[in-house]
Amino acid sequence: MMTLLLRSPVWGLLSMIPLTLTIGLIYGVTGLIGKDYDMPVAVLSALTLGLAVDFAIHFLVRAREIHAEQGDWAATTKLVFAEPARAISRNVIVIALGFTPLLAAPLVPYNTVGVFLAAILAFSGLATLLILPALIRVFEKFLFRSNRSRRRVMRRRTALFLTFLLGGAWLGANPVAAAEPPDVDRIVQETNRVAYYQGDDGRARVKMTIRDAKGRERVKEFTILRRDEPGEDRDQQFYVYFHAPSDERGTTFMVWKHLDRDDDRWLYLPALDVQKRIAATDKRTSFVGSHFFYEDVSGRRLTDDRHELIEETDTYYVLKNTPKDPSLVEFDSYTMWIHKATFIPVEVKYEKGGEVYRVAKVLGVEEIQGHVTVVKSQMTDLRTGGSTTVEYADVAYDIGLTDDLFTERYLRTPPAKYIR
Repeated sequence: MMTLLLRSPVWGLLSMIPLTLTIGLIYGVTGLIGKDYDMPVAVLSALTLGLAVDFAIHFLVRAREIHAEQGDWAATTKLVFAEPARAISRNVIVIALGFTPLLAAPLVPYNTVGVFLAAILAFSGLATLLILPALIRVFEKFLFRSNRSRRRVMRRRTALFLTFLLGGAWLGANPVAAAEPPDVDRIVQETNRVAYYQGDDGRARVKMTIRDAKGRERVKEFTILRRDEPGEDRDQQFYVYFHAPSDERGTTFMVWKHLDRDDDRWLYLPALDVQKRIAATDKRTSFVGSHFFYEDVSGRRLTDDRHELIEETDTYYVLKNTPKDPSLVEFDSYTMWIHKATFIPVEVKYEKGGEVYRVAKVLGVEEIQGHVTVVKSQMTDLRTGGSTTVEYADVAYDIGLTDDLFTERYLRTPPAKYIR
């Protein structure tokens, strides 16, 4: 049945490994302790084993779907354990614990039911989450190569069949037009929307870890608020409040992002009780001592660059972006790998003089309130060897932020309702 479901005897065999180990352990222990193979044990062998195999089916089907999008098991693992694995874990806990009250029953058959159900489901779920990922990691090339080969065979057979139906002579006289290339402007706009415009507003608690070339770390924690102006081509406001370290607590940073002119930026330093505006030319400088720039936080205007689609793979659009005015930036160009299914820029490489010197990567993604959201990212400076990792928690969209929160008076007195 598993071979038919997964259309592969190899994947069918793989799906049975957690269940096989479960059978060996549970029924081996049953024999070792001298428990008879009585009617309750016999009935449970059919019921629980049929339930336990569902964990492996869920895990493998979702893993294959995500791998088809990512093309790499290392990237797939992060997404598999971000959602499907959590669902399996919850299912294991709920079902296994749900039968443990039977242990308090006065009749021995009920005790047997409770023990067997809890043990078989728990061990099968544990084996699914620990053993299957390890086996797939070891045999990745073999497992997914066979899938690709089978898909290529099916595509060739389908193509031959269609060619036979349509007629070779007709196709020769009427060549099929090539597929239209994707609209670069649409890709750029959708990528910008996913990165900076999901929902009408949003809030996140951020942990920023800054590492230098020697591995020394500094950790900053802050809350970031974002609000979009009404309309299609929307200006935005950003507000950042620092919680840690203690000597930076109370520092606030605010941006009014404009699409038709330079952004307005303010910084408040409580230790000095100084509130100052940041010049527009400072947007390509370090954001509070990290390897991210101010412009990385609020986003770069799409009209500042020329965008070119230089490659398209099964998984990514690869765009090269060249500044229209090179004198305003420190780079010659930057290249983005944009995930086709989500339009998330999973990697960005900045170049100067033909050398990549700065790399941004997405390390974690989750779906929050229907929005595919980056929850972990990293910026690396290849020249200095340092990097900054940013992790987002308590992300929320459409929380009702008003425009009066993004005014200068809130630089000194942050809105307590939203800053936690």
